Amino acid sequence: MSEKGSVALKSGVLHTAIDESVCGVTLKPGATYVLSGRIVNLKARINLCGMAMEWKTTTRRQRKGLRMLYEQGCNCTISKNKISKDGCQYKNSCDDLYGICSRQRNGSCHWIRNPVLAKCRLETRNATLAHIRKNQIF
Repeated sequence: MSEKGSVALKSGVLHTAIDESVCGVTLKPGATYVLSGRIVNLKARINLCGMAMEWKTTTRRQRKGLRMLYEQGCNCTISKNKISKDGCQYKNSCDDLYGICSRQRNGSCHWIRNPVLAKCRLETRNATLAHIRKNQIF
């Protein structure tokens, strides 16, 4: 967590829109979450564009990243449609579950390679190709 985030959360208040139709996030009382959002005027704000994941649903890779590795990628961005040296392109849920975007020695940001991410991407690709083949009309 950033220093700014720590200060904003000392109040114990997390701001979000009133419901999901306007990008609000609904959290279960008593549950532990991994959250990402923004600090605006020293108020912590979250919405559907950030992360609001129950800790118990995180993968081993995500937990390792949260404890040790994600901080290294804080100066990298993740985008669905833009590839730049300062970011990683989000391709599918495999990146959420098993990916870590980090700045490399050459200065650019890349997904850190790992077997679980590679396997997930391959399975997703194969399932997509099978779906396309099944639904083609000749």
